[in-house]
Amino acid sequence: SHLRNNELTQALSVFAEILNGQRERHGKRSLQAAMAMHNLGVVCMRCGRYVDTVRLCDAASRIRVDKLGEDHLDVAVSLSQQGVALMELKEYDVALASFEEALRIRHVAYGRERPHHPLIVRLLNNIGCALFEKDQLEESRLTFENALKMQRRLMKAKKEDVVQESGVEDGIDVNPKDVYQMPLSIALTLTNLGSIHLRLNELDKSLVCFEEAVLIQESVLGEDHKIVANTKESIEFVIKSQDEERKKKADESIKMERITDMFSCVGYNEGKRICTKMQELTCDPGDYNCD
Repeated sequence: SHLRNNELTQALSVFAEILNGQRERHGKRSLQAAMAMHNLGVVCMRCGRYVDTVRLCDAASRIRVDKLGEDHLDVAVSLSQQGVALMELKEYDVALASFEEALRIRHVAYGRERPHHPLIVRLLNNIGCALFEKDQLEESRLTFENALKMQRRLMKAKKEDVVQESGVEDGIDVNPKDVYQMPLSIALTLTNLGSIHLRLNELDKSLVCFEEAVLIQESVLGEDHKIVANTKESIEFVIKSQDEERKKKADESIKMERITDMFSCVGYNEGKRICTKMQELTCDPGDYNCD
């Protein structure tokens, strides 16, 4: 109730009391205490207390490994939340390690039968963000493209099949509520890809990604939403950058034509243009709710 109403101070107090109660009733290293730690970590994340989130989720994941085994899905949940908090703290190497271990666990759990599970896609998006922050742009691009392929395949699942109890079709596992969240997840991945292409000065590819993303966002959120406005701002920046690139190339061509009395020409070179305006890459928060 407090979380839904964004009453974060009260929520912190309630979840801290729950943790103390679970420790007293079941023990400090019980699974009940681990769940309470994880949930308190989620609330701390909402409050911007990222160090506390890392500490609590790390403790929760260690207890879960000890009680449930290193391949249990609950371990992946805590590692994923820990990774998001580490991203906020700019601890990108450790965040990437947390995401990759969570991804390994989910691959083990879902296996070959469900390789396109939405939770795997979300982790891929977050891994792409961590790689981007580490300036591993090519690896980041490939990760986002892989996530986007999975998302598009999930979207192709027929709605009448998705709402069946099993939720499984041809190796695709879809929760009914994900049918409505999937378009926004695709838009999120597209904006992240657009930012990668922008950093690489691949302006045409960047524009294609942002334009598709904004169409999806408008259809779900409406034209006046802040997220839509941010994407439109990125589109305007890319178009402006394209105009500047065309003008620069035209100026270079004119300068080259004027050099006629040299044995060799030295091309006009300002160094590779790096776009300074970046839409911030966004970790997908869809997986990080209380158990």
